[in-house]
Amino acid sequence: MPFFNTEKEVYETFKDVCRRERVDIGKKINELIIIYVKEHGDGNPNYSLDLFDHEEMKAVPAVFRSLPEWQEYISYMNEKDFREMESQVYAIKDKLDKRWEKGFG
Repeated sequence: MPFFNTEKEVYETFKDVCRRERVDIGKKINELIIIYVKEHGDGNPNYSLDLFDHEEMKAVPAVFRSLPEWQEYISYMNEKDFREMESQVYAIKDKLDKRWEKGFG
């Protein structure tokens, strides 16, 4: 059993896959850790936790969430939040239009 907590069945399957692919388990775990650290180690400086420390920050679904998820979120908004989001969406649309006009070449 590994030195970390994991589901026994998942770990056994992992070991079988590594064995079948002739990959050292420790090397594969290290590889996965390295990938994870590269992707998440620095965090996202645009979204540090201190952004959530004041009232101006509002949590909303991510831009690319499904439209039904957005519809669900919007259906529960009060008028004040709706107007604020509407204003922000129009401002973002304006930025997108300006970027489009600039071209991509």
